Amino acid sequence: MISKYGVEDAPEIYRPVPEKFIIKLYRKTEVTDPGNIPTIPRYKFEIATFDDARSGRGDVVNLIDVVGKLTKSTPIQITNNGKNTLEIVLKDERFESNNNMSQNDSMKIVLWENQAYDFLHYKTDCEKPNVFLLVTGTTSKLVKGEHVLWSSSSTNYFFNIDNPAIISLRANMKDDLIPDIVPIIKSHAQSTVEDVERVEIQQLFDAQLPEGKNAIAFTIEATILELIPIYGGWCYMGCKR
Repeated sequence: MISKYGVEDAPEIYRPVPEKFIIKLYRKTEVTDPGNIPTIPRYKFEIATFDDARSGRGDVVNLIDVVGKLTKSTPIQITNNGKNTLEIVLKDERFESNNNMSQNDSMKIVLWENQAYDFLHYKTDCEKPNVFLLVTGTTSKLVKGEHVLWSSSSTNYFFNIDNPAIISLRANMKDDLIPDIVPIIKSHAQSTVEDVERVEIQQLFDAQLPEGKNAIAFTIEATILELIPIYGGWCYMGCKR
C-alpha cells in the first residue's frame, strides 16, 4: 500500500506502460506490504496483439506485453559479439491477420543475457503440455526482414496464470502441445539480394522519421575508402557526401 504520494502528468520519455499519469514518491511517502488481499490485483498488464506489437517498431517510450502459447524454445546461444541469447516462439490463433495467418499468428521473442538465464529457471514448466506464457517489457525490432520482440531489463515471465487473455487462449487452443526445444528458430522472412530495397546514400541523409517515431535504422553495405583517426575512436569513410 502506498500513501502520501502525488499524481502528475506522465512525461514523454521512457515508461513501462502508456498511461497518462504517474505516481510521484516523496520523502514522506509510506510503502507497506498489505499481505495477500484477494480484492487487490497483484499484476496489471498492457497486453498487445502480435500485429500491434509489430506496428510498435521504433517505439522506445513504451514497452510491450504479449501473451501466447509457447511452441518452441532454444538453448542458450552465444552471438558473434559474445552476447548470450535464447529464443522462444509464442502462438496466438485468436485474431485473424490481414496477411498470411500461418506467419502472423506467431511471434519470436529474443531473450538477452540475464533474461535468457532467468527463462531457464522455468525449464520444468516448459516440458509440460499447454504452456501459456505472458511476457512483459519487450521492444519491437525488425531483424533480417522479420518482426521480433527483444527482452529488456524489465522483462518478466508469467506461466499459466489466471489472466483473462490466458483463459481465452486455453479456450481457443486446446491441443496438448508440448513445446519443442530446437537448435535454432528459422525466420519466416529471410531477405534475399533481390528482396533488399536499395537506396542512394543521399536518400539516407534526407530520410524523414515516420510519424510518431523518434528513430530510424538502416543496414548499410559499403566499401571503406579511407580510415581517418579521430579522438577516442575511428571514423569510417565509405563514400563522399
